[in-house]
Amino acid sequence: MEKLHFSLKTCIAIVVAILLLTACNKKDTPIPDRSQQLLPIKAGFVQDVIHVTESGTETTTQIQLSASSNKEEKLVLKLNPQTAQYGIDFTTNPVAVDGFIEIPIARGSREAALQIIPINNQIKNGERLVVVEIDAQKSSVALDNRHSVRLQLLDDETVAVIGFAQNDSKVNEASNHHKEVVLNINPLAISDGYVDIAFNTTLGGYGTHFTTTPELNNGKIRVPVRMGETSVRFYVKPVNDQQIQPDRTIRFSVVHTQGAFEVGISNLHTLTIEEDDKQAIANTKIASLRNNYSGTPMYLFAPITIGGVITSVKDNIESSVAYVEDETGGIAIHFNQSHNLRAGELVTIQLQQGSELRERNGALEMSGVSTTDAQVIGWDLKLVKSYTLSELYQGPNKEGQLVTITDVRFPEANGQLSFYGDRTISDGSKTAIVRTHAFASFRNQIIPTHKVYVTGILIYDQGNYIIMPLNSSSIR
Repeated sequence: MEKLHFSLKTCIAIVVAILLLTACNKKDTPIPDRSQQLLPIKAGFVQDVIHVTESGTETTTQIQLSASSNKEEKLVLKLNPQTAQYGIDFTTNPVAVDGFIEIPIARGSREAALQIIPINNQIKNGERLVVVEIDAQKSSVALDNRHSVRLQLLDDETVAVIGFAQNDSKVNEASNHHKEVVLNINPLAISDGYVDIAFNTTLGGYGTHFTTTPELNNGKIRVPVRMGETSVRFYVKPVNDQQIQPDRTIRFSVVHTQGAFEVGISNLHTLTIEEDDKQAIANTKIASLRNNYSGTPMYLFAPITIGGVITSVKDNIESSVAYVEDETGGIAIHFNQSHNLRAGELVTIQLQQGSELRERNGALEMSGVSTTDAQVIGWDLKLVKSYTLSELYQGPNKEGQLVTITDVRFPEANGQLSFYGDRTISDGSKTAIVRTHAFASFRNQIIPTHKVYVTGILIYDQGNYIIMPLNSSSIR
C-alpha cells in the first residue's frame, strides 16, 4: 500500500512538472504581429516619365510594391491615350486588351514590370503621348503617390531645333551668383547629344573677367543634352577685378551640335558684365583723334586712352607699327620698338603726354608710344567691310581702316611683274595703289592678270588711296 502511495505521488509530480514546463514555453513564445498583414500593399511606378524613340528598342518600366504579399496579387494598368495610339505607335508586354493590361504578381514578390515596344514608321508626326496608370478598382493592391507614368514617343523623322532663349542679358561684375544662359529645344531632344558654344569678348578675357560651367575646353563650352529635354543651360560667373574698366560684353554662339539637332535662328546671345568699380573710364574715339589733326605735327599735353582691335600683322607692316581700329575709325601706332601685338587682340593704349600726332609716308600715326602703354584685354572678331573702288572714294576718309576692295585688275600685269613697290589697280574708271614693302614675304610674287580682291590697310595721300596688303593671301 505504501508502494502504491509512493508511485501515485511520483506520477502527480511528473504531471505537474510537465504542465509547468508547457506553460513556460507558451509564455516565452512571441505572439505573431499581424499589423503588417493588416496594412494594405501599395504599388507605384519607379519613373514619372519614360522617353522612347520610335526607332529604338523596347523600354521596361518598373512597378514596386510597398511590401511582399503572402498571396498572389493582380495589378491592372489602364492606358489613357493622348496622342499615341496602341497598335499603331506602340505595343506592350503583357499585351493590352480593351485598353487594360493585367500583370500577375507572384506570392512574395515586391515588383512588376511593363515593357513598352515602339513601332517605327516613316512619317514625320512629332512627339506622341500616352499616360499609363494603375487601376485601383480592378487591381488587388492599393495605390501610392506615383500611380501613373507618362510615356513620350519621340519621332525619329523630326529634328529638334536648338537656340538661345534670349538674345541678351546682363550681370553685375560684383555678383556672387552664376548667370544662367538657357537654350531652348523645340519640340524636345529626341536623342542624347551635346551642343558646343563658342564666344568672343569685348574688354574681357576668360579666367580673368569670367568663368563658365561647364568649363572652357579647346575654346568651346560643351553642354550635354539628354533625350526628352526641352532646354539646357550653362552658367557664367563674373570675376570682380577691383579695377575701373568699361562694361565687358561676351557674344556666345552655337558652333556645333551632336545628335538629332539643328541650330535655329536664335543662334547668338550677348551677355554684358556691368562694371561696379566707380565710373568706367571712357576711351577717346579714334575719329576724334584724327579730326584734331590740322596738317602739322601735334603733341598731347595730357594723357588720353584709345582702344580697339588690332587689324595689322607684321609682314607688310613695319614691326614697330600696329594699326588699331574702333567703331569710328583706325590709326597707326608707331611704337618705340618692335611690338608683340597680334591681329584680333583687343587693346587699350595709353597715349602719354608728349606723344606726337603726325603724318609719315602719307599715313597719319601716333608716335612716341611705348610698348608698355598697350594692354591686351581680350580678343574680338573684326568684320572687314568690302568696297568697289567707286564706293571707296565716296563718303568720309577711311584711312587707317582694314578693308577689302573688290573686282579690280592690275593694268601693268604682264606675267613677270612682281608685287614689290607701288602697283596700280583699276576697275576701269577709278584707280588705287597697292603698296608692297621690301620686307614683305610676298614681294617677289608675280601680280595676277585676272580680276582680284585686295584686303589691306588704307592710306589716303593727296586725294588717292593706297592699300597695304597684310600678306600673300590678302590678294586673291
